[in-house]
Amino acid sequence: MSTTALSSERPAFRGWLLLAVRLLGVACLTVGLLSHRDPDFILAAIAMIVIGWLPFVFEISASAAAALSLIDVIAAIYGDTKIVPLDEIGILLLAAALLVSRAEETWVFVLFARSQGGHQARRLFAAGVFLPIAFGWLRLQGELREYYDARYGVALIVSATIIGISAAVIWTSRHLHYEDRRRQRAENELRVAFDVLKARLGETTNTKKRDLAQLAEQLAHANAELEAFSYSVSHDLRAPLRAIDGFSRQLLEHAGAQPLDDEQRHYLKRIRAGSQKMGTLIDDLLRLSRVARFEIQLREVDVTKLAQEVVAELREHDPERQVLVEIEPDLTAMADVQLLRVALTNLLGNAWKFTSKVEHAHIEVRQVDGPFLVRDNGVGFDPQYAGRLFGAFQRLHSPAEFDGTGIGLAIVQRIVHRHGGRIWAEAEPGRGATFFFTLGGAG
Repeated sequence: MSTTALSSERPAFRGWLLLAVRLLGVACLTVGLLSHRDPDFILAAIAMIVIGWLPFVFEISASAAAALSLIDVIAAIYGDTKIVPLDEIGILLLAAALLVSRAEETWVFVLFARSQGGHQARRLFAAGVFLPIAFGWLRLQGELREYYDARYGVALIVSATIIGISAAVIWTSRHLHYEDRRRQRAENELRVAFDVLKARLGETTNTKKRDLAQLAEQLAHANAELEAFSYSVSHDLRAPLRAIDGFSRQLLEHAGAQPLDDEQRHYLKRIRAGSQKMGTLIDDLLRLSRVARFEIQLREVDVTKLAQEVVAELREHDPERQVLVEIEPDLTAMADVQLLRVALTNLLGNAWKFTSKVEHAHIEVRQVDGPFLVRDNGVGFDPQYAGRLFGAFQRLHSPAEFDGTGIGLAIVQRIVHRHGGRIWAEAEPGRGATFFFTLGGAG
């Protein structure tokens, strides 16, 4: 039979066992009342009836039955011929068995506890039961043999009881004293170990603080070097690019007496396009670095008006495009107006660009349950590559399809993070894309 089956049968078996004990108690109570049995028998029967039902009544009746039957048993030991020893021993054992069976509900639980208190209770309980019985028997035997009279016998049993109880108390107190000293030593060792651990944690914390300070210093140094590099890029690298572009344009416009053939013109045009693209890329990198150093000035911004201004600039730059743009009215946010304009310019510029091959282009700007969104019905992208969108120089479309440097969304993400928000995208190939973003507590 499996363990599960046994565990499911045990509660049912215990229920039937309790029922049997209660029925037996009813029978014993009926017999005891009709035959005028001793109170200990009646109390034991009551304990059997209320077992597992009325804990307080059960404890009182079982304990009283045990006490009364113990008196009769001791009297029988001392020679009382009116008492039937076997009956009283049976009632005593029955009462003890009832108390033990429900130990968790009665005072008996301390005798079975595995704690220090339970250990001492078992020792004292044995002494408390057997020493008085032994002393009483010795007194009775001395009086029967006329070794001493009744008064001396009383003095003798009182003295023996005092000595026995005092010895038990001293022995128990000594044991508790040793246990207390051992506990104190353990507490002192634990306190010392805690102090050592605390000191080590303090040293570790100080070391971490020093490491963090060094890292902060290194980061500040790296930022300073990055700013110096940005300055070098903006001045030292852009000047040669302007020269390359300018000389190439001069060659194209003023070929002189020997005009350029088509192949030469093609090469010069490629040189100009490459230098111009390099200049645009440098400008984007500079904008990306400036976002990190820009001091944010938060105020309430009219997002609707800002988006309308960006769309107006896009229409002015590309007047031939017919694009339906829907901007939700009364959109506001706590943000830096300049940085938010840069973010919207990049997001709406991407939507404008990636809907250029759609017959009925449609762009939306709205706020849905907190986040702002910019949605278009353009070419979209494969959602499995969404994690690559916001990295610098990451492009999901080739330059032949759509121009760009791959910096715009990295700039948007940095702006959103500077505001304590986050940005994410959802899209399907051929069905457009939606960019969601929050601005800390503002969106």
